[in-house]
Order: sequence, then structure tokens, then C-alpha cells
Amino acid sequence: AIAVLTHYLTPIFVALAAPLVVHEKLGPRTKASVAVSFAGLFLLLAPWRSGLGMGDVVGAAFGAASAVFYASNVLTNKRLSKVFSGSEMMFFHGLVGAPVLWALVPERALPETSSTSFGLVLAGSLALGSFGGLAFSWGLKRVKASHASVLTLLEPFVAVLMAALFLGQGLGALTLVGGVLILGGAALVVVQSEAEPS
Repeated sequence: AIAVLTHYLTPIFVALAAPLVVHEKLGPRTKASVAVSFAGLFLLLAPWRSGLGMGDVVGAAFGAASAVFYASNVLTNKRLSKVFSGSEMMFFHGLVGAPVLWALVPERALPETSSTSFGLVLAGSLALGSFGGLAFSWGLKRVKASHASVLTLLEPFVAVLMAALFLGQGLGALTLVGGVLILGGAALVVVQSEAEPS
């Protein structure tokens, strides 16, 4: 929970860097949505449930480092969306990522992998990975980077919800309150307000 929580510092990093990197104004609605959503994420993951140890500190550091990279990815994609289409950006992403990942596959793994397993991985990467990446790139072209990063806070909420529905994991009161706050923060960036700038 701690590693995931620090990974989702991304919206804060994006909101702080967006004015400098992509010249987006940081309006009051964006600030409020980041605060509300992050409070909801904190309640949803409840990092205080287990005792803190050195592993938690290391996990938090890796999670925060991941958030920095995630934020740089959002801001870079936003900047490049003015020059490249979503399909082109996904192609360049795969052009670099696929060979790197292929190089990390152990030598004996391929002969020992069944064709069914290989097919499932291939189908998942094409259907979920490619389509998800394209949807993100197309969406990022249409909204502010800070808004897109706040909407990514829906990911852990959906994961907890799916775990409750399909794996039978319980949802406590704090989890539900956290989920409502995340949805509220997302709603702040989705619903247009004429009264204040976005």
C-alpha cells in the first residue's frame, strides 16, 4: 500500500511541473482535485495498517521514484501530442520497449513456455497494452496533463473494487470513503466549471 501510495504522487508532480513544462495554468479546481483525490487514495490504501519497517521505506522510495518517471511520461506525451499522433507515440514506445523487454527474457524461458501461455501474453500486450496506451495518448491530447494525471487515481480504486467483486476481498468504511473522495476529485476535473478557470 505504501509503495502504491507513493507511486500515485504522480498527479502532484504533474500539477507542479505542468506550468513549467507544458505551460498549463494551475487553477484552483486542479489544486482541489489533486488534494481531494490524494486524500481519498490515502484512505483507500491505509498504509498505517501494518507496522513500518525498512522494507516499507525502500518501497516508498521506489514508489516515489516511479511517480517521477510516470509524471515525466505524462508531461512528455502531452508535449509530443502536438507533433505526433497517439498511434505514432505508441509505435515509438514499442520500438524502444519491446527489444529491451525481449532482452530481459531468460534463455530457457521461451522453449519452456507453452504456445497457449505465449498466446495469452501476446494477446494481452496487444489488446490491453496497446489499446490502453492508445486510449491514454488520445485522451491526453484532449485534456490538460494535470487533469489526466488526476484521473489516473481511478486505477487503484478500480483495482480495489475488482478485488472485492471477483476475489471476495472486503471493503471497509475507510475504503469506501477513500473511493468516494477519489471519484469526487476525478469529477472536479471532468465536470467543466464556468465559475473558475481549469
